[in-house]
Amino acid sequence: GANEQLVSLLMTSFFGNVPAHLKKVSKYSVGSNKYFKKHGSEAMPLAVKEADHFLREFGNVVHERKLSTGQFYGFEVCVWMWLVDTKG
Repeated sequence: GANEQLVSLLMTSFFGNVPAHLKKVSKYSVGSNKYFKKHGSEAMPLAVKEADHFLREFGNVVHERKLSTGQFYGFEVCVWMWLVDTKG
């Protein structure tokens, strides 16, 4: 509605380790690799859950969606989007 103040977040989530030859391409590859090593196959769903929880500190999540899933040099990449009503 007219009184909504929306904040959006786009998150790119990798499933698997970023290969050494792509570390310069992927800004957060070191952190992503540590996270994947710690959580394995639960890394992506956990990252989405953590982002959702974090965003709820700012208001009501009015929309969450996986926008795209694809392959990048042999590993799965997902793009997620959230809209948060900060007045809600």
